[in-house]
Amino acid sequence: MKIVIVTWLDSVTASGWEDKDFVPDKPVTVETMGFLHTDGADHVIVAQSRASNGQFCSYISIPREAILSIKGLTVLERIYTAKGATETQE
Repeated sequence: MKIVIVTWLDSVTASGWEDKDFVPDKPVTVETMGFLHTDGADHVIVAQSRASNGQFCSYISIPREAILSIKGLTVLERIYTAKGATETQE
């Protein structure tokens, strides 16, 4: 399974009481790193953690429209594999 870093634009919100002149700033650029679970036509899904039994945890689904770039982290993949991590079915 590929390890990736996805750079994408996220919305900005404010909650709670704010002065009438307060306006949230423009969208922010976010970097999400993890296991590329799904590489779909309209979205990607990245999982933060993977257990030895093949289960995943902490998914995020990012719409393609928001994605600026996806980079594979092959050095981390080599280290991860060298430490004896087993591959799960993709």
